[in-house]
Amino acid sequence: RAHELLGIISASEGNTTEALDHMYTALSIFEQHDLVIAMVKVCGNLGAVHASRSENAIANTYLRRTLDLAERMGNLPNMAFATGNLGEMASRSGNVVEAESWFRRSIAISERTNEREHTSWCNVALAVALQDQGNITGAGESIYRALTLARSIKSARCIGAALVALADLRVT
Repeated sequence: RAHELLGIISASEGNTTEALDHMYTALSIFEQHDLVIAMVKVCGNLGAVHASRSENAIANTYLRRTLDLAERMGNLPNMAFATGNLGEMASRSGNVVEAESWFRRSIAISERTNEREHTSWCNVALAVALQDQGNITGAGESIYRALTLARSIKSARCIGAALVALADLRVT
């Protein structure tokens, strides 16, 4: 766990090479001891670090592994996290139809577990994917859901993200 934490700290400081070294060490240890929950988390973090380095194929591999492990355990919060991140990867790759599918799946899972902050974030991301497809009405509906939810939980970060998406939609 120390290696995982050191990896997260290194990544937050922008030292992705050191972050990957620590995270790969952590993953190796977790695999040796079959610590599946820990593997889910470190694979998600590996995916995020690789994505930040624009290594999308590698990032996608780790994010899919995160989802596979979470599904194997029936861990809904991690499934919501992984599907949301896979939506982000699809969106970055320009595949907005696939991104929409991942975001809708992530929203459905996070609603089941009442993870309202994640649901709000995914609705903003879904709105962007819908807007990129030309579905302005659907994008507006997703932003409305995101903003309503963000206000109900009093999350300034989620409110801000929804308002930025709304402003972008208005410009469009």
